[in-house]
Amino acid sequence: MWISSRPKRPKDKSKMTTGSPATDDGQLFLSPEEAKTMSKEYPILSKYIRPFIGAHEFLHDLNERTRYCLWFADVGDELPKIIKADHMKDRFQHIKVF
Repeated sequence: MWISSRPKRPKDKSKMTTGSPATDDGQLFLSPEEAKTMSKEYPILSKYIRPFIGAHEFLHDLNERTRYCLWFADVGDELPKIIKADHMKDRFQHIKVF
């Protein structure tokens, strides 16, 4: 697919000001150490800890997963248990305020 630049946006499209920035102030990102510790201490979080591959990782460190993220899709009935894990309530509160 080839996308050429345009001097103006199509009239039916809104102006793009950013790509896909994180809007959690970094609260859902984890270092490898944090990911390992959280998985051990709170096994319920293990399935929600995923490798995060951003532009830097893709271009430079693809084989060395330097960051992880908490990915809470389809949490369902486990949410109360997740919130009880140390620091999770604080992380969620920080995101809410941010």
